[in-house]
Amino acid sequence: TPELYLKRHGGLSLYWRLDEILKRKASQGVKVYVCLYKEIEAAVNIGSVRAKQILQDLHPNILVLRHPDHDIAGGTLLWAHHEKIVVVDQRVAFLGGFDLCIGRWDNCDHCLTDLEPMQLSTEETTPDTGITGVLAESTALAFATLSVLPLDVTDSRRPSKVDAKDGGFTHVNLEQTWVGQDYYNPFHRTGLALDQPYVDVVDRREYPRMPWQDIGACVFGDGARDVARHFVHRWNFIKVGFLWMQFWNIDNIRDRVKDGQVDTV
Repeated sequence: TPELYLKRHGGLSLYWRLDEILKRKASQGVKVYVCLYKEIEAAVNIGSVRAKQILQDLHPNILVLRHPDHDIAGGTLLWAHHEKIVVVDQRVAFLGGFDLCIGRWDNCDHCLTDLEPMQLSTEETTPDTGITGVLAESTALAFATLSVLPLDVTDSRRPSKVDAKDGGFTHVNLEQTWVGQDYYNPFHRTGLALDQPYVDVVDRREYPRMPWQDIGACVFGDGARDVARHFVHRWNFIKVGFLWMQFWNIDNIRDRVKDGQVDTV
């Protein structure tokens, strides 16, 4: 997801959004190579086409490939080389189970809720639960009256209008940790519009988000270089495959026969 925020403590900032980071580094002369899983949209749509278009339009130094091509005749149908890799200058490599997409960012607290900025009103009496200590304070918060504070949204790059079918407007909350579809619960979502990442698809006041925990690692030195070499091999394999398919395209073959570049069809 290009609109993924990588750092979120102290409020959201475009500076730490994935697409902005890649654009910033590309404009500084860094070559950025991205390999995305090419899904079967009828089975699972992860928006790889949209992601590729957005990333490549950011800067000429950003190159994106999708792989594999799903072809029954070629033996590739539901296969996926399931891995997540980020390599920086062949010196530092991150690898593991984390996807850079909506619903995956989390921390050790694994919070279940992420409501709009609110203030607590104690006008209503908190029920006497007989509970003392920290748990009693948590119970008091749970029964307190919530009132939403007005938002001052200044980030013009975030969409503010929802589809007409939603009958209203939504605002990106700079103080939320999980914005829009990043507040993720696949069991209670109303839809998934990949081109509207900041529109909620889960009712935050009714359903919790689904926490996420996975394993990741960071390696340096020779280990990072090995990971980089692996990515280079994969990139070249995919690139050569595309060139080979383009070469053997039937129209190209006919042209090459006419030009004497190949002997027979």
